[in-house]
Amino acid sequence: MKIFLLFVFLFASVAMARENPFRPTDSAKDLVSPTRIKEQRGNFEKSAIKLPSSARILKSVKLTYQNLDGSIEDESLTIDKNIDWHDEFVLTIKGKEKSVSENIIHVNPLPPKESQKSVSEIKQPVAEMPKKTQPTEEINTTKVTQKSIATPQISKAIKGRLSFMDFVSFDILKNEIKIITDDEKIRDLLVSQPCKIVIDFKRDASFFTKKFELNSAPFVSIVLGNHNGYYRVVIELDGQYRYDTIKQEDGYLVRLK
Repeated sequence: MKIFLLFVFLFASVAMARENPFRPTDSAKDLVSPTRIKEQRGNFEKSAIKLPSSARILKSVKLTYQNLDGSIEDESLTIDKNIDWHDEFVLTIKGKEKSVSENIIHVNPLPPKESQKSVSEIKQPVAEMPKKTQPTEEINTTKVTQKSIATPQISKAIKGRLSFMDFVSFDILKNEIKIITDDEKIRDLLVSQPCKIVIDFKRDASFFTKKFELNSAPFVSIVLGNHNGYYRVVIELDGQYRYDTIKQEDGYLVRLK
């Protein structure tokens, strides 16, 4: 019986054996063949990132890298510092970063007719420019058109004091606006999309909607609108903020944070 089983085993082995054992099987065709295509990753030089307007504190920075053996690991650096979300953060290699002048100074060529002027001739008009005066509000009550009622009057302004009629003024500071008025504040609230601070003051007044274009971060504009028994001040911001309204002797201080 043992001889018979041994004979069956040898017969099965011969039947299942390949004619040429060095010839690849059909399953070998499905194997991925080596490729000669090289990875076009390139060397790292510099990368920049800008955070959203809600960012206030940079807690840490984490770098994820791949080792020689293909394993992935992280390296973290604790920061925990206050930041301005307007800034752009740049990761670069020490010793290969560009000079400050190359990063922030951009020289625009002069027009063809002015290219031959000397430096003193170009700078002279700037030195003789008159001093900027404080913008004031003037309302002409003799001529009123339908267009002026529907469209807010717009004035461009810079950081400094803005005066509207004779009952309210604004001091534009870095992250604060001081509202100088004797009128009592009724309410204030924050709205979004875009982010605005809305403040209502008690007064029976009559005026058309007025808009001051600021365009000086973080403030975009100030709009004043007249309502029944009160007027509204709307401060538009360039991002997401919280704020405090602080009562002072000559008005209110709006402080962003």
